[in-house]
Order: sequence, then C-alpha cells, then structure tokens
Amino acid sequence: MIRFLIALLSLLLCSALCAETPSCIYGEGGRECEIFIKDTVLPETYTRQFFVYKRNLSDGKVSLLLKRDSIYRINNPSVAELSMKRLHYPRVDTVCENPYLFFFYEREPSHVSVMNTEIVAAMLSLSDGRCYELYSKGRRLNVKLRTSNFSSDYVFLCFFQSASDSANACVLDYLKTQVEKTGFIKPLSDLDLKSVKNYGLNWNFLNGGGRMEKRGKIEFPFYKEPFAPLKVSVFGVRILESERYKVVAFPYGDVLAYDKRSNSYFVVWAMESLQRDDYSASLCWYGDGVSMLLMKGVFNLSEFVVDLNSGSLQYLKKEK
Repeated sequence: MIRFLIALLSLLLCSALCAETPSCIYGEGGRECEIFIKDTVLPETYTRQFFVYKRNLSDGKVSLLLKRDSIYRINNPSVAELSMKRLHYPRVDTVCENPYLFFFYEREPSHVSVMNTEIVAAMLSLSDGRCYELYSKGRRLNVKLRTSNFSSDYVFLCFFQSASDSANACVLDYLKTQVEKTGFIKPLSDLDLKSVKNYGLNWNFLNGGGRMEKRGKIEFPFYKEPFAPLKVSVFGVRILESERYKVVAFPYGDVLAYDKRSNSYFVVWAMESLQRDDYSASLCWYGDGVSMLLMKGVFNLSEFVVDLNSGSLQYLKKEK
C-alpha cells in the first residue's frame, strides 16, 4: 500500500513538472521578451488564480502583467480541447496597430447547481495593460450539427456570448474570429433542432425558464424516428401503455412517449438540472387511463397531470 502511494505521488509530481507552461516570445523595443502563464491553487478557498508574467530575456527581470481570480472554483490557464500548438496561443498579435497578447482560458462557477462553464478569449494590451475578454458561456455536449456530416460532434455549445464593456469593435471582431477558428466552440445557430439526437435541448428551449408552468402547457417536440434510449434496456425503467400511447420513463432521466395513432415519437419531460428528479417510480395513468399522465418527483414534491393529447399541464399540488 505504501509503495503504491509513493508511486502515485511520484507520477503526479512528474505530471506537474512536465506540464507545458503556456508561453510565447516577442520583441519589444529591440529586446526579446518571454510571456508565460502560471496558475496556483489556493487550498484554503478551493479556488485557482492564474498569473501572466513577462520576462526580459536579456536581464532576466520578471514583471506581472495580469492576475485573474474570483468566485470561480476553477480558473484554468488553458482549455483542454483547444490545441495550443494548432491555434498558436498564447501569442502576441498586432491588432488595430497595437500589440496584444492573445490567449484562451476557462472558468467554472463555484455554485454546485450551475452546469454551464465559460471559455474566455482574452486580449491583453501590451501598450496600456488593459484586458479585453469575450465570454462564451455553455456546456460540452455530444450534439448533431447542421453543418456537420457526422452523426454527432463533441463540442462546446455556446448558449450565451458577451464581451467586456471596454472592448471596441476592432478588438471584438478579432476575438470573435479567433473563437470561430477553434472549431470547438459552436453557436446555437449551428444546432440541428430537427434531429432526434438533440431532443433534450429542443425540449428545454421550448419549455425552459418555467414558462410551461405559467402557460399551463408543455410543448412536445415530435420526431418520426425513434429515440435511441427506447431501444435500450435499462434497470429501473418504467413503461406505461394505453390504447394510444406508450410511455417510457427513465430513473432520474427523461420521460419519452410514442403515439401509436400518428406513428410519431415525442418528449414529455426532459428538464435539465444538476439534480435530476425521478418520475419513473411513481409514474401512472390518471383519469381516463389513456392520455392523462400523473407525475410526481422524488425531490420536487409537486404533483401534476400532463395531457398527452394537448400538452396541458394541471398541478394537483405545488411544492411550497
């Protein structure tokens, strides 16, 4: 056991020592300088800081250019899926006749209920030290893209993009171009919402933000091809069948249905949240026993009835 722990610690130490430090060389006033990025873990707050330094290669003097830390649990000085060598970052580019250090970094909110992260494209002015940033907030997902010939692509799907207030049009255009060049950060407009592979995202776009509760109706996305999960046998899956509908509920997962009359498949429930509720254990028919579905969660104590014919939503009991 002791030998195993020593070997493991040695491996971790070697990985840390051999880890590539993001850096680049550039000329400044006839001198050669190196810019490099270092990150540090703060164990007392379980946060990370990263620092951007400049080293004068002639005299070895090091100066701090930038520090980033905040309420974020993780502050990575690089993004795992973005090849630094292929995308040539960090690097110094001349934009709008001024030298800027360009690089990517990632940050993840510390709040445990937040699933989205941010990949940030940053430009640090080497003239006045101001930093301009373009934030792409989203999530890593396997999705079907309209622009791809593959059945699915592993991408960072950007739900929302914003820039620092001080970014001018020239800098902002440059940042957006660099984000597009990654081929990994994709906008929502690239998503094929007609594909059954994206049924969960489609359902949430149609019903997100509690709008279905205010409307008293769920919008069902319909598909002509079957959902892949319907073909898979999973322990704990609950199946209900009536004259017209077949409903499949996955434990702590989605509730999917098949309409025998129209020969179509549709999504009843696919709410995305970090704590997925389980409707499979208590799912049952209600009222006529043909189209009215009674749903009751494990964490959410509300009880509601969904009409599979119209999508109407009726609460019998709301969680206080």
